[in-house]
Amino acid sequence: MKYILLMTISLSSFANLNQFVKEYLSTSNEIKSSSFAYEYQKLLLELELDKRPLVFSLASEKSTSNLITTPLNLNPTEEKTMTHSASLSKDFIWGGEFSITGSLYDYDAASDYKSFSQEVSYTQDIGRNFFGRNEFLSKEVKQLEVTFQDKTFDNIKSKSLLDFIAKYIDVKKEVTFFELQKQALDRAQRRLKLIKRQVKDGLKERVDLYSSESGYRYQKEQVEQKRASLLVAKKNFETKLERNVSLDSFPPYEVKKLRLEEVPAGEFEDNFDIQAIKSKLIYLEKNYESADNSVFPIVKLSASYKTNSINTAQDSPISDGSFGADNSAKAIGLTVSIPIGFDVEKNARSQANLAKMKAEYDYKLLKVQVMKKIEQIKVRLLALDRNIDSVADRYELSKKTVDEYNKLYNKGRANLDTVLRAEEELIQTEQAFVQYNVQRELEVYSLYDLYGKLVEKVTK
Repeated sequence: MKYILLMTISLSSFANLNQFVKEYLSTSNEIKSSSFAYEYQKLLLELELDKRPLVFSLASEKSTSNLITTPLNLNPTEEKTMTHSASLSKDFIWGGEFSITGSLYDYDAASDYKSFSQEVSYTQDIGRNFFGRNEFLSKEVKQLEVTFQDKTFDNIKSKSLLDFIAKYIDVKKEVTFFELQKQALDRAQRRLKLIKRQVKDGLKERVDLYSSESGYRYQKEQVEQKRASLLVAKKNFETKLERNVSLDSFPPYEVKKLRLEEVPAGEFEDNFDIQAIKSKLIYLEKNYESADNSVFPIVKLSASYKTNSINTAQDSPISDGSFGADNSAKAIGLTVSIPIGFDVEKNARSQANLAKMKAEYDYKLLKVQVMKKIEQIKVRLLALDRNIDSVADRYELSKKTVDEYNKLYNKGRANLDTVLRAEEELIQTEQAFVQYNVQRELEVYSLYDLYGKLVEKVTK
């Protein structure tokens, strides 16, 4: 089992991250905004499924006419008509159209009479939309577009979460740098006090006092610089979380021996980018199939049945004009509509084909890009693991070096510049602990993102 010395996140720190992540995913306006495209596509699917309602219509019209209606009567009389009608109609996904209509006419002209007619008709598309093949394809395309938007939203959410985690880690890094810098300032202050006493006692030269005080002031400057960097990182995180947070929620990294987290494993095909473009490719293929079907004549077969009755008496003609009456008419018809050249349909098919081809190229390119990104991260992780091993050794050596130079300086066998250089090297080594660990964390989380497992990793 491989153990190394590195700056690690405590269990309480991971708990803080877990809580922040859950809050971010549930309340962030950024996440909610990203979901609109998915919600909109779901709404379009619902509209696609509900666009064929059963429609009931009522109409009433009163008219007055003095028109000449026949060449046999060139002296028209005023004709008043009251018309009432009711209809029930519905379109079906299989390309059928059904309607039933009843109409009552009340005439008041030379002779007063009423008429009533009923008609039921059905039309079936047996051409371009053969028994609803394009309607079924349109429904399937909408369902696939919902899947595409769902995967796209998962990808956006994962990328946003990765950025959120990076900002959280950045705050922890700056907190640690700030704490390390305060420790360096404390060491410089203790050294300055010691040298002041030694100079006063004549044990050290005044030049050492000047150099020590200069080093102390430099460390104070660094503390202020680290404080500013910390506040900027905190503001960036608060912007992402959309509320203020306390620095107590960001415990600094600490030096301890711990086994490195294993490099996550996964399949590049689970990547949300790849999943999204695969879904897009499927619905574009269906869209092209629908466009290809459109380069075909519109052929509709229709059938109708109609009855009517006219009554000059005061009785209603409805009973004699309803379905089943002797006075009826039946009709069967075929309508063929052929756009000359099919220019519009062919252009639509070409556009659908180009979109499908582009998606195919994008899919092939994206697979290569994702695989290479995974390989690059693994290469960087290997280098980071080696550097962490090395910096662990350097850290121990730097601490020993500072201790030894301080002893030699106190014995008068080393100058102050050498001690300060050793101190600076220790500070740089401590910061390297943090920086390497931060880089490794970010690479690991990036790998989870590429495998489509980031949300699962940080919310479980």
